[in-house]
Formats: sequence, structure tokens, C-alpha cells
Amino acid sequence: MSSRAFTVSDARYFPGTVALVNSLAISGNSVPLTVLDRGLTVGQRRLIEPHCEIVPHAGDRSALLSKFVAPGASDADVVLLVDSDIIVTGLLTDAIQVARSGAVYAFPDAAYPDRWFGEWTQLLELRAPLRRDAYRNTGFVALPGPGRSGLLERWAEACDRLAACDAEAGPEALTPVDTDPLQFEDQDCINALLMSEVPVDHVVTGPPHGMVMQPDDLRVTQVVDVEQLRCTWRSEPVTMLHAIGPHKPWQPRGGREFRPTAFTRCLLRVLTGPDLVVRIPERELVPWLRSHRAASTVRGLLHAYDALACATRPARHRLVARARGFAPSGRDHSPARPEGDRVDG
Repeated sequence: MSSRAFTVSDARYFPGTVALVNSLAISGNSVPLTVLDRGLTVGQRRLIEPHCEIVPHAGDRSALLSKFVAPGASDADVVLLVDSDIIVTGLLTDAIQVARSGAVYAFPDAAYPDRWFGEWTQLLELRAPLRRDAYRNTGFVALPGPGRSGLLERWAEACDRLAACDAEAGPEALTPVDTDPLQFEDQDCINALLMSEVPVDHVVTGPPHGMVMQPDDLRVTQVVDVEQLRCTWRSEPVTMLHAIGPHKPWQPRGGREFRPTAFTRCLLRVLTGPDLVVRIPERELVPWLRSHRAASTVRGLLHAYDALACATRPARHRLVARARGFAPSGRDHSPARPEGDRVDG
């Protein structure tokens, strides 16, 4: 049975997409990757097109609500949906086997373990009663391909319904995350389906730290072998690292919070290592992600700044999150757009 990974990218997320491509190869995952192009430059497309299938997308809906366009049109038996801010550090064999069996594989969202809304039934026109279950993150999801279980199609339908409601309502007003049942868009949609229309025995939840994404957890995650991207969290194997946050480490505004973590160490490996599938010209990388000696000095200065700023960062983030109507989370709540960052709580 064929397996294929799918991601969504634009010009500002391109380094993250390249990191994903290279990490899949280095970690030993030979699964092909399809990229939904929401605004890559000609040069960026030229760099990755020998190694990925590129599907153009001219729609105006968010990246999170567009992620089904490419997989929905594919003939893959197993679909792996992967965000473009993830570095794969382990084999995806378990997830693929689960999806081949007709079930769904996803990692838990530690920030919202009990997120649940009875309103999902009416808002998403669910076809089965809601039950209480673990809330899962959609940075990575493995599920049966089109026509196999119907879940991919139902997830796309729910997101279509959400997109139509958004268009009808106009500009969105910020509401507290604990009172808005659909603030997490595609993630709320799939969780509602997993807690209703999908039988309990057809949902497999990965290890709690199989996908590490919270900043404190990324700090304590150990890079056992940077060349092979092998990582552990308190001796438990890690399958992927997820760069949540409003500013990504490869973006110009990401420098002020460039932290010495497992993600940033592995990011240097997959963007500047010696044996990469795709290599971005160093002049196109932010200064702290280049391989020369001066870049090491820049990284040292940024790490020193981070050490001073970390004491006040949690309080500052809580203030910003409260002002925006969000709570701290392991989820990118709004879509990547060419003109701006995603917004995290």
C-alpha cells in the first residue's frame, strides 16, 4: 500500500519545509512528500521540485483549512499530514502501520488534554454522539487515504463548513480559547470527528512526548546523535520536534527568541549539514542559521540574550496571549500567510 506525506508551505515557511524534506531523508523515512504551494517563489520551487511533488493552490482560505486539497486528490492509501515547522527525528513506521489498518494516529496535545465542546455536534453536523476522549494535536496526523475510511473526506467537509462560516461572518473577533469551540480550526474539527464518528478502537494516540513541542520540553530533550537526528526525552525516543510559536527560528523576527534547544540544534543539521537532499544558499538564511564562524558568534549572542530574557518571558507571553484571546498552547492557531506569522497562544 502506498504512503505519502503532505505539507503546506509559502515563502516564509520555505526553510521549515526544506528542514522537513531533509529530516525525512536523514531519519530514514523514504515516504514521498507533496507540498501545497500557497506562495513559494520561483527560486524556492526550483530548489525542491526535483525532490517533492508541488501542487499549486490559488485559494484564499487559510493554510490550515487548505491542507486537504492535495491529499484529497491523491491516490495514496496512507496519508501523513505534517506541518512545515516539524523536524522528523525517528521512523514513522508505527504511524503508517496504524493508518494502513484503517485507523488514525496522532499525538496528544498536552496544553489542552481535556478540550471538548458539546457545540461541536451542531456546528460541524456530527453524525454520531460525542464522547469524552483525549484531545490531539494536528501538527502530525496519519490516516487512511481518500476513499478508504471516509475520515479524510469528513475532515475536509468540516473544514469547508468552517471556512464558509468564517467567510459569512467576516473579520473574526478574538475570543478566549476556552469558550470558542472552533478557534483551533482544523484541529477542533478532527478532534470532534475522532470523538464521535470514529470508533474508539480506530484511534491510536502516540506517546506523550513522541512529538516534543513545548519550549521547556524542547530544552530538556537530548540530541543523542545529531548526525542521524536521534533524540530522546528523558530516555524515551522522540519521533519529531515541533517549533510552535509566533516566530519561527528561521524567520528574521525569530532571532530574539532563538533558544538553545533540540529543535534549533537539529535545525542547523538539516539546513547546513554536509549531506542534504535540498540546500538553501546560505545568503538566503538568517545569519544565525549559517555554517560559518561568524554565525556561531551570532548564535552565542542570541543564546546569551535568551538566558537573560527567559526569566520574564512566561509572564510576557501570558500577557500577550491574554490580550489576543488565546491561552498558551502547542498549536499554531491561525494560518501561515505570506505576509505574516502564525499566531500562537
